[in-house]
Amino acid sequence: MADTYRNYFAAICAGFKLNISKTEALIDYFGDECKAYEAAYEALAATGLFTKSRLERIIAERDRNLPSKIAAFCKRENARIVTYRDKEYPLPLRSILNPPKVLYVKGSMICDGNLIGIVGSRKASAYGLKAARLFAKDLSAAGISIVSGGARGIDTAAHCGALEGTAPTVAVFGCGLDIAYPHENERLFAKIAEHGAIITEFLPGTKPLPNNFPARNRIISGLVKGVLVVEAAKKGGAMITAEFALDEGREVYCLPGSIFSPTSAGPNALIKQGARLVDRPEDILEDFQLFLPKSKEEMNDGIGLFDKVMTANRTEVKAIIDNLDFNEAKTVEEIVESTGLPPGVAASALLELKLAGAVMEQAGRRFLKQ
Repeated sequence: MADTYRNYFAAICAGFKLNISKTEALIDYFGDECKAYEAAYEALAATGLFTKSRLERIIAERDRNLPSKIAAFCKRENARIVTYRDKEYPLPLRSILNPPKVLYVKGSMICDGNLIGIVGSRKASAYGLKAARLFAKDLSAAGISIVSGGARGIDTAAHCGALEGTAPTVAVFGCGLDIAYPHENERLFAKIAEHGAIITEFLPGTKPLPNNFPARNRIISGLVKGVLVVEAAKKGGAMITAEFALDEGREVYCLPGSIFSPTSAGPNALIKQGARLVDRPEDILEDFQLFLPKSKEEMNDGIGLFDKVMTANRTEVKAIIDNLDFNEAKTVEEIVESTGLPPGVAASALLELKLAGAVMEQAGRRFLKQ
């Protein structure tokens, strides 16, 4: 019965688009979610919650099979629904200005504890990728769960680093749970769901439209105690997340960067405005009164980064690293041709090498050994 109410509740959220108080008023009026979702035009009009044009649009677009479709999706994908009325709903998220009414969850929902958001540019430098991965790894090893958006660049590096630690990692989607965006992270998302959670407020099948990502970013900042901005332009998703965090009273940490790099403009500007400058994971851990379980020699000298590349692609990784040099950059197509690897396998191995700091990507998706 609980799952039935959640399926209908999710359908109401998707189809009626009411705020929390009006959603509650609608359900209270009809007595339960099923009756509210299936109510006829006249009955819905009698609630006084809708304008005539809005109600006509709801009736025209309402899919009476949507609750059963949601139920089938959850069963097929081993996902579940968490509403803001459930005990499992994260307490910090309840306190934000516009909390999501419903969350679709794949994995283990993390309600409380120490969570940090790590965000940054999709077009990150090798420096940014290396820093995000190492910060995430060490924070996770000390017991802090890493929350990010699953995007290319800094988000991906943060999730990969977190998976090398011990605490769970959470990816917040700006699309439906059934859409792997970006596609090359599909394997990464499967690991995140196994060792943490993927969550979204968007209905299954929702595409990753640009307007969805500011909504996604408010969930990232709402879940966490603080946000680390690694690299970001002055305008973009990472800065929106930082602004949400500031508005909600969360701590904002920033990694300083080169004054000549456009992806350092965002964190450098935030530091000027009073955000906390950090250059080592311990700066954040001190605020949480946590400590690293081991020495920081690896962080200081960078030794062993190549050894940290995921072993699942060891043969492919070696083929690519042997094929690259330090002076002449090669495209993915040239690497595929010279190594004989399938394009998808080569792209996945290149991503792992890039995140490990073993290769550098230049403009036009050209790669160098570094």
